[in-house]
Amino acid sequence: AILSTTSILLSASLAPAGSDPGRASVSTRPLAEIPFTLHQNAVILEAKINGRDPIRLLLDTGWGPLALVSTAAQRLDLQSNGSSGEIPRLAVESLAVGGAVKHGVVFEVFPAEELGPLIGPHDGVLSTAFFKDLVLQIDYPSGVVRFYASSPIPKQPPEAIENDEPGRTLLRAGLPT
Repeated sequence: AILSTTSILLSASLAPAGSDPGRASVSTRPLAEIPFTLHQNAVILEAKINGRDPIRLLLDTGWGPLALVSTAAQRLDLQSNGSSGEIPRLAVESLAVGGAVKHGVVFEVFPAEELGPLIGPHDGVLSTAFFKDLVLQIDYPSGVVRFYASSPIPKQPPEAIENDEPGRTLLRAGLPT
């Protein structure tokens, strides 16, 4: 299978390079908070290519490259290139999902008959290529996805817990209670 479309509740903690994860605070505001819809339990987000062309992307946390269905590329008049036997690619100036914007984005372009059965009637896949340096939070009850520059969960040192076994110490994770 090309994609893993199993939706999961995910609160990844990938901070951008050079940031200090210990300095994040609960008041950290998201770069973007985007409403989503569900299609066969998959999260679908609206995005914009080059600030103007709206597309609907399936969020896939287990897929590496950004992907676009060939019919969407044609509809948006985007030209792909690639040698024979290679997956065609196309570069766009920007991809925006709410206030989270990436510049110089490259999509792999798949034939609609190959990608369509895996992602449904959507334009492509929003993958880790877009959010690998962001914190992604899927809030199912509120129906929104949030992107953060750093974790909104404050780091706390682990706390030692009493243990009955001599020479063994247990630690409790440093998440707030």
